[in-house]
Amino acid sequence: MGNDFTLTIQKDASVSGEVVWTDFQFHYSSQGTGGVLIVDGLTLSTDSVDGYALYSKATRVHLSNLVIEGYSGRGTETAGGALRIRATDYCSATAPTAVNVTAQNNCRGFRIQDTQCPRVVSCRAENNTDNSFYFASGSYKSDAGCADGVFEDCVAVNSGQSGFMFIGGTNQTMTGCTVDGSVGAGIVVWNTNDTVRIEDSVVSGANTDATQTPYGGAVEEHNDASLGIAVETADTGATVLVAGTRFNGGGSGSKLVFSNDCPASLAFSSGNIYDDGNYQSPPWDTSKLACVDGHDSATSLLSITDSTTSTTTTTVTTTTTVTTTTTTTTITTTTTTVTTTTTVTTTTTTTTITTTTTTTTTTTTTVTTTTTTTTATTTTLFSAEYDISLDIVLDADFSSLNETELTPLIETWLKGAFPNSNLTVVGYRDGSIIADVDGTAVVDMASEPSDFDAAESVIDATLDAHKNATGTIGATPIQNVGSVTVTGGAVGTTTTTTTEYTVPDNDSDDVPSWVIPVGVGVGVGVPAIIGAICVYKTTR
Repeated sequence: MGNDFTLTIQKDASVSGEVVWTDFQFHYSSQGTGGVLIVDGLTLSTDSVDGYALYSKATRVHLSNLVIEGYSGRGTETAGGALRIRATDYCSATAPTAVNVTAQNNCRGFRIQDTQCPRVVSCRAENNTDNSFYFASGSYKSDAGCADGVFEDCVAVNSGQSGFMFIGGTNQTMTGCTVDGSVGAGIVVWNTNDTVRIEDSVVSGANTDATQTPYGGAVEEHNDASLGIAVETADTGATVLVAGTRFNGGGSGSKLVFSNDCPASLAFSSGNIYDDGNYQSPPWDTSKLACVDGHDSATSLLSITDSTTSTTTTTVTTTTTVTTTTTTTTITTTTTTVTTTTTVTTTTTTTTITTTTTTTTTTTTTVTTTTTTTTATTTTLFSAEYDISLDIVLDADFSSLNETELTPLIETWLKGAFPNSNLTVVGYRDGSIIADVDGTAVVDMASEPSDFDAAESVIDATLDAHKNATGTIGATPIQNVGSVTVTGGAVGTTTTTTTEYTVPDNDSDDVPSWVIPVGVGVGVGVPAIIGAICVYKTTR
């Protein structure tokens, strides 16, 4: 076919039932390139083809109201899938590339590669053994791919790999889309050097615990994340913008909301929510937050949603009493007999019928009305990682313990206060009464602090809340009698300041109120002393 052809394959308007074309295939190597192909209103089905139903190159394909089923969908088949559209320009087209198309039980779903302005609208991919929807790059790198592509109101169900994948390309968007179950990450951004937008979408059941795809391939797990981002070192322009998107959790293997590789920049704007009951805490790799712009902006990173359900039961009892009474009736019959001898004989016969029947019926009807109210409580979480330097000053009662005994007690307690920390005792000085602690700690707070004063207060409150911690360390406290100071600039900036902030004390003894428990059975009967001088700074 020449470049100017238009081929239309569609169901006749007079046909009301389903029209099935078995083993349909369009391949550019046989049917040619260029032109326009329109396919509408059919079911393209196969039980045997290991290949694509439709594989075009430089042909402007418009698909609508289709079901594509069974292409490379058996066992280890991987040669094809529902469709593959390559090297096409849709920028002047008014009709979408695909609308109301379902791809089910294939290998690949919707694969669109190295194409300009593709638009896939209201389509569904279900039970495909590989990726459901993707804008792909022929080189698998950022030097190729799709430009200005949009997935709009599309649904990916039970994807054998990812629900939506972006490889290379520029200015790509998914909006109003849903991922409902995927063996790999629900959404994957790979080797792009431009912007990918994820808007008003929902990700559920992503990243199951399966170790292979249904056809036996490797899984794109991205550290068990719902959103996975991986780019090459040279892809410094890679930017992923997430807005209005809900992360409901993954399969049994999903632990992170996102896993991002620098230098890709990940930015969360308003309206993003995740269900904290379905992820680890915090649900991201804290060592990679330097490339999460939304984390360092004034806008909160994500929100947590917890659902609270209350049930009210109302019981209404109706009692009905029915009483039936039958009265007593007396019937008297008198018979008089007269004889001619003037003798009168009178015979009186009295018959009395007495019936008394009283029936009482009580009917109780119980109507139970149950009202269940589910309230979604959304709180904002900002989680920041800080470099911490801490001096722990011990009193003389700890002189009986050597440094080997002290170190695990101190480090275990710090781990209890900051579970995601990496704080270690790096040395002792002044006769081993001062332990030098360094490392990183992750601190959760309601929102990003405007300066270190707020962060310092949260850290002090964390220590205070942990003061009565017991368990493997024991319950003997260490009092803090030193001041806590913080120096540095505002979170998320590269500037610094020499301003010092001192943790406020609620009592009058100028002694911060938090304590550290130490081990039981070490012969320490008197609380020992800890003084702390902390220096906090971001790791950017």
